[in-house]
Amino acid sequence: MEEEKINSDKKYPLLNIRSEYIMKKVFNLLDLNRLLILIKPSKLYQKKLNKDINSYKDEYLKIVIDIIPVKSNLVSFINDNIIKDNYHFYINDKKEEFNRNYLLRMDNAKKIRIVIDKNEKSLKGIFQNCVYLKKITFTKFNRSDIDDMSYLFDGCDGLEEIVFSKFKTSCVERMEYMFNRCSSLEKLDLSKFNMNKVKNMKEMFDCCFRLKEIKFPKSEISNVENMSFMFKSCKSLVELDLSHFHFDKVKDMCAMFCECSSLKKINFSNCNCENVEDMSLMFSECELLEDLDLSNFRTKNATTLFQMFNRCLNLKKVNLSNFNTQYVISFDSMFNECSSLKELNISNFNTDNARNMRTMFKGCSSLEKLDLSNFNTQNVSNMQNMFEDCNLKELNIQNFILGDDANFGDMLKGCDSLSDIICSNEKSKNKILSTKRKNQN
Repeated sequence: MEEEKINSDKKYPLLNIRSEYIMKKVFNLLDLNRLLILIKPSKLYQKKLNKDINSYKDEYLKIVIDIIPVKSNLVSFINDNIIKDNYHFYINDKKEEFNRNYLLRMDNAKKIRIVIDKNEKSLKGIFQNCVYLKKITFTKFNRSDIDDMSYLFDGCDGLEEIVFSKFKTSCVERMEYMFNRCSSLEKLDLSKFNMNKVKNMKEMFDCCFRLKEIKFPKSEISNVENMSFMFKSCKSLVELDLSHFHFDKVKDMCAMFCECSSLKKINFSNCNCENVEDMSLMFSECELLEDLDLSNFRTKNATTLFQMFNRCLNLKKVNLSNFNTQYVISFDSMFNECSSLKELNISNFNTDNARNMRTMFKGCSSLEKLDLSNFNTQNVSNMQNMFEDCNLKELNIQNFILGDDANFGDMLKGCDSLSDIICSNEKSKNKILSTKRKNQN
């Protein structure tokens, strides 16, 4: 429509953005196919910009965002036709009103230039859910005092490229959800990042379905505490080099690589994991992993290994020689459907505090021998389907004791090749063998 076109005679009222919350709200509303927003550092250039606005038109046809530092104490938004009877947008210390309608009136903008208040230390969620963004270029971003980049690109599912030319992250402590749901990204070069102060990386790359390559910095990364769901559903990742990560302070690794269905190799050079409490679902559904060397893992504080290797269908070898499981309560489905696993040495496992071993080895159809003589099961209340569909010929459960209230239903279901078991407690042995006979009948 004619009235919606850029007109150099129109005046552009300033909207002063003074807080992270306001910036986040504004960018949540962005529809870049239909919006023209120009942001400038001070009022000095307002008249010039009004006068020469048509000269910017061609420049603003590319989908690029420049973030630059300024000396002004505010962020000024200049927009056409903002203040009308039905299109209002007030931002000040007392009143905040947002109306999306005015943002939908513009159809010229392809580029936004952003100026960040020098006193603003957080970029949290600035581009969150900006679904029309295709490329972001940080060409002049020299701010080294930013401490929060969480949710920065969360939900930018149309974003195909981010260029971090002069991106400084030396003070950043929070990167959780930073690239979450960036489902169109294929490559990320973070090699120039300084990530040594980052404490939270939860869901940092979660649901980046097309991401094939991540380049991490070669400098030490040693202060992260939360890595849960970090790479979850990165279905196109084939290899990960985490050799510069030190895991000494990490407490949560829940579902860290869950559903990375193309992942074949992970480099864990400096992973002792001694403070990790939750490793549940960590490698669940990593269907192409064949060999996992976790000999560096020291897991003395782990409490749950629930589904840790669940449905690792091609896993043939896993080294758990230094696992300390003294506080683990749940082994539920730990090796469930690891159908290619031919041997498993877990003689170092301590199960004194275990409560749940349900479906722990279910579907391990390539296992023929299993030595669990070190297992103490006197506190385990659930062993249902524990060995279901295992092609076992030898099973040593020397010290297994089934409590009166223990659930051991279908424990040996489908174990047709197993003729006998080694168990010193005759009462428990007869109970366990009865589940096999019951299923055969």
